[in-house]
Amino acid sequence: MSLDYKNLRCPQCDGTAIQKLSAIASGPILANPLRGRLPAPKPPDSGEGDKIRAEGQLLTGCCLGLFTCGIAYIVGLILYLANELTAWRKQSAANKLRAVHQRDVSAWHSLFNRLYYCPRCDVLFDPASGQAVSPEHMNELL
Repeated sequence: MSLDYKNLRCPQCDGTAIQKLSAIASGPILANPLRGRLPAPKPPDSGEGDKIRAEGQLLTGCCLGLFTCGIAYIVGLILYLANELTAWRKQSAANKLRAVHQRDVSAWHSLFNRLYYCPRCDVLFDPASGQAVSPEHMNELL
């Protein structure tokens, strides 16, 4: 089934004064009624691996500086390797979060490009599904 985009109407008020969301966003900032109201995907928390690595290196350096015997070197080496392993695990987790975030951003952009806005009802709607939500709840359509 193909949608007739020329005759689109708001699913709530049946009004025709609708605008494509991407056209509103690319227009003048002062004329944008949705400025600051559209939620974007939250970025993942990153940098944990580097922070842990730096803390571990400081601890390793302190151990090596305080103890000069061979046992302290071995303990320092073990601490360093344990820290590197922890940092690698955290970095792997951060990479997975970034991949999920990139997928979420792509889905959000796809949604953004297919939504329309009705200023009369102050709703965003997807013509394909007929679902309508307030601009602040746009992510519910994902």
